[in-house]
Amino acid sequence: MKILDKKISVIILAIISIIAASCTKNFNDLNTNPALVSEKMIKTDNLFSKVQKESMFTIPDFDRISEFAGFMSNESSGFPFQEADYGEPFTTYYRVYLSNLNEVIRLTEDPVKSNKNAMARIFKAWLFQNLTDIYGDIPYFEAAKSGDAFVASPKYDKQEDIYKDLLKELKEAAAQLISDPSKETFGAADLLFGGDVNAWIKLANSLRLRLAIRTRYADNALAQAQISDVINAALIEENAENARLLSEPKDAPNRNNRSPIINAINDGVTLGNYFSFTVLEILALNNDPRMPVYFQLPKQIDASSAIPYRARPINPSGPINARYSRDSVSMIGKFFEASQFSFNMLTAAEVSFLKAEAALAGLIADDANTHYRKGIRLAMEQYNIPEASIDDFMLSGAATLNGTNEEKLEQTIVQKYISLVYQSTEAWTEYRRTGYPKMWLGSGPTDTEGKVPRRLTYPAEEYSKNGINVNEAVSKFSGGDKLTSRVWWDAKTGVPYIHPRQNIYPPESW
Repeated sequence: MKILDKKISVIILAIISIIAASCTKNFNDLNTNPALVSEKMIKTDNLFSKVQKESMFTIPDFDRISEFAGFMSNESSGFPFQEADYGEPFTTYYRVYLSNLNEVIRLTEDPVKSNKNAMARIFKAWLFQNLTDIYGDIPYFEAAKSGDAFVASPKYDKQEDIYKDLLKELKEAAAQLISDPSKETFGAADLLFGGDVNAWIKLANSLRLRLAIRTRYADNALAQAQISDVINAALIEENAENARLLSEPKDAPNRNNRSPIINAINDGVTLGNYFSFTVLEILALNNDPRMPVYFQLPKQIDASSAIPYRARPINPSGPINARYSRDSVSMIGKFFEASQFSFNMLTAAEVSFLKAEAALAGLIADDANTHYRKGIRLAMEQYNIPEASIDDFMLSGAATLNGTNEEKLEQTIVQKYISLVYQSTEAWTEYRRTGYPKMWLGSGPTDTEGKVPRRLTYPAEEYSKNGINVNEAVSKFSGGDKLTSRVWWDAKTGVPYIHPRQNIYPPESW
């Protein structure tokens, strides 16, 4: 994997930091001759903003991962469960996000800049969490270095080792952050929190809780130790504390800073503008007040249905497509067509659901139902559901955990999933880890035995440029470099679970 030639990396990064001035409203215009750029002129604030903006704008992923997550189904997208060259997001993460972020970390090693350094380390941990969750074993310890540390062919590290180091990084970075006016922060260049040190501490701890829970089926002792250490630390507890980036308004001069959904609508593109049957089923079966927020009425309403909305299953084929033609399917709700779009990294609702799962698993001594109910309320408040409607829902059976521990876990993950809408990688990851929600899948051709892929395969470029290392990584998968191969934390027995109405057509049960 040839990320950046070390002889030109500093110049490229410096030029990026200058041209990135147009990326967000928080960048200052720089009138500099690129031919005169030196390392001293690299603006770490600009690099940090660039990485934040460009990486967080990919969170919804209006492409394959969104379909793997069960969020999106579009008749023009073909059959998603087939082998392909998945060069993205691999290439962009290393060549753009991580290489630039490593440069920020290297250039903020001065004690006065220690807060900047810690913030960059936390953001880097989130990026690597996404990347390893998508592919499994990846280059980590030797990856995306610059200058004298550059490694042209970095080795692949085990996901287990990556996770353990990410947990360490998050703990150390949180401890490194200090509210001290003598310490520099990114200020307005920090598109998440405006340089708020305490907000970054909460994000680091909350990410650590997420990663710890993720390991529990692969290494319960690791999960227990990490959760015990972080559960009483400062966490994201309220929606005002959510880690999110808000796009610029629909009339912003830079198109790339606007809502991607608004841009798609203006371009006449519908890809990503349909939620799938999985989303609708969860809402419909629970009579959830978010239904009219997530969905619009279709142009052709089925008068015989108790639910006026309709959503396409994933991977449909043949006659099934006629039932789910565009005019008969609901587009996403007007809420998501607002002038500005919220790119959520980690929310208070997710933290509550993480605590609920930890309690169910006996990893903390707490009441799972209390955290479950708080998670539902926080998730609904994100979408401006009226308080009276939330209160009514909280009186329903869906808002109280019941049954066996596994049934309670299913309830928890289903509600967590519906709160993760447009956080595609995270939702797909949780589905793979837990088996929930159970998804009704169409019978279109697949390379996955009709099931949702468990990971992305390594890009073809890796085989040509870093062949020895990628082939060594592939040899550790029992099935080879396949969409069906399982990553380290994907260790729960019995998954994926089959939808109770699988092979029954149509899938709607209302």
